[in-house]
Amino acid sequence: MKMKPGQLLYGVSTLWMPSPGATLFAAIELAKEHGFPALEIVPTQAPQGDWYSLGFSPGDVDTTFYEKLAEHSASFPCVTVHSPHIELNIASRNPVIRRESVRQYLECIEMARLIGAKVVTFHHGAPPLPVTIDKEEFDLLVGYNVEFALQGAELAEKYGLEMGFENLGGPTAKVERELLGEILHKVKNPRFGINLDIGHVHLADGDPLGWIRDFGTQIKEVHTHGTYCRLDRSPPFINHSPLEMETRSDLQEIFHKLKNIGFFGPFIFEIFAPDLLTYLKFAQQGKDLLLRVYGG
Repeated sequence: MKMKPGQLLYGVSTLWMPSPGATLFAAIELAKEHGFPALEIVPTQAPQGDWYSLGFSPGDVDTTFYEKLAEHSASFPCVTVHSPHIELNIASRNPVIRRESVRQYLECIEMARLIGAKVVTFHHGAPPLPVTIDKEEFDLLVGYNVEFALQGAELAEKYGLEMGFENLGGPTAKVERELLGEILHKVKNPRFGINLDIGHVHLADGDPLGWIRDFGTQIKEVHTHGTYCRLDRSPPFINHSPLEMETRSDLQEIFHKLKNIGFFGPFIFEIFAPDLLTYLKFAQQGKDLLLRVYGG
């Protein structure tokens, strides 16, 4: 299904769909029944608490599977793909891991083409362990990430895709905004930008409005979820919660800022839930908050 001009795109991700009691294709149909105009496909089965997400390994499926996946997702105005990320690192100091990570990322772009996706998200490469990111380390990280991003951008041009790196926090937290900005400066391709994860900003500098100001139209997708602090928990900072539990940011202010720069999605709700129906319920509540700003 084609997107309508100015259509607000919001949806759910298979990465946050609990696998117990559900299958991938049945879950996609259920998301469709709930009226979400966007769907993010993540080709991995990731551990999420005491369950694994609904997913698949590209190496274990054939073109028939992708034809079925394309058929089931065809009615969504916007389908996005999030690359596999478990144990992958395109900036690994181990060249074997680095090459395999790049191979799987490129394979993910081909998958996006096969199923008719419009946006592809990748985790940027980072040091495997916390290190002091001095100028030498920073330049090395930029180099490895740019090397892949240039390949990705070339395929984005060829296939008519938008793509970008997601902000993560982690080892690069203190320099992440600068790192992604430098990568995009060197790539110099309007089809390659960032996936802004609002909650992950609080794992870095905690300034989502600053990220929106700095990256603007380079934002290709937004991962949306709540963040809050519970001093009775360790660690006290909790991510990927329902939007109404947000305590660190004014989400309506963030949505207004995104609307003002002309961003209408895709917004993908990444919310932890014990089961599929609860996840879809949380996403519907997130949609309601989004619509208070965007209307509709």
